[in-house]
Amino acid sequence: MRKFEENQILRHIALGWILMAALIILVIIGIIQPLIFISASFETDLPLTDFIITLSTSLIAIILISFLFFTMQLKIRIDDKGIFIEYPPFLKQKAFLWEDIQQAYVKRYHPIKDYGGWGYRGFGKKKAYNLSGRWGIQLMTKNGKQILIGTQQPEKVRQVLQHYGFGNIPK
Repeated sequence: MRKFEENQILRHIALGWILMAALIILVIIGIIQPLIFISASFETDLPLTDFIITLSTSLIAIILISFLFFTMQLKIRIDDKGIFIEYPPFLKQKAFLWEDIQQAYVKRYHPIKDYGGWGYRGFGKKKAYNLSGRWGIQLMTKNGKQILIGTQQPEKVRQVLQHYGFGNIPK
């Protein structure tokens, strides 16, 4: 196999809805709390503009976070030039060319223990791009960077990497 493409979408939809519910609850608390303090201080006139601004800002935040969360995807392409990833809406395209890669292999990893969770994770020269699962393409570049790219198809990736002379796990 000479070419590989994979498009991953966020699989933790239930987690997304839980996060959205938590955000909405926080927004409601943020709107109600000033009302309670104002009535407790015997002030009866709540400026309508303050309420409208708070409500509008909260709704915009909910919509933007929802959009970002539900449109996240990880696109991986491996071809004769290298490994390319896109992570919309955060990363347009990133290329890892074969001539810049020292090692590339498929490995099992623990997202929380190894990288602090899913998503784009960066720690100096150690970075990860993952949405779900426990399999990834581990890249070691010639300039010392370590990049992990999550995959849901480890066997297919392993075959493609072997075609390009990579895929052996270092000892």
